[in-house]
Amino acid sequence: MNDIELIYEKVKDKYDLLLTNTFSLNKGFTSDFPVICGEAEQGKFYLYADDLDPDPHGYAFVFSVDYEKRTLFRRTVKRHTHWHPQTIEEAVKDVEGFMSGKIKL
Repeated sequence: MNDIELIYEKVKDKYDLLLTNTFSLNKGFTSDFPVICGEAEQGKFYLYADDLDPDPHGYAFVFSVDYEKRTLFRRTVKRHTHWHPQTIEEAVKDVEGFMSGKIKL
C-alpha cells in the first residue's frame, strides 16, 4: 500500500472522497499516479505524492485546490492554490481541515 492509499484509508469513512489515478481525471497531468480527490463548499482538492521532492527522508505531498473567489466588483473568478504537506499525518489533517471547512482560502 502506498502513502496516498494509507491517507485515503484514514479519511475515507469520514468524507465523500475518491481514490483514483491522475490519467482518469483528465485534468492535464503528464504522469499517471494515485490521487485523492474531494469537493467541499470552498472548492475541489487533489492530493498526491510529490515523488520529485529531493528530500531524502521520504515523500512530500501536493495538496492542490481549485476554487472560485468573488472580486471587489462581484465577479467570480477561478483560482488555484497548492501547498506541500510533508508527512502522512499533515496530509490527513489537511484533508480533514479542507473537507470540514476549517481551512479557508
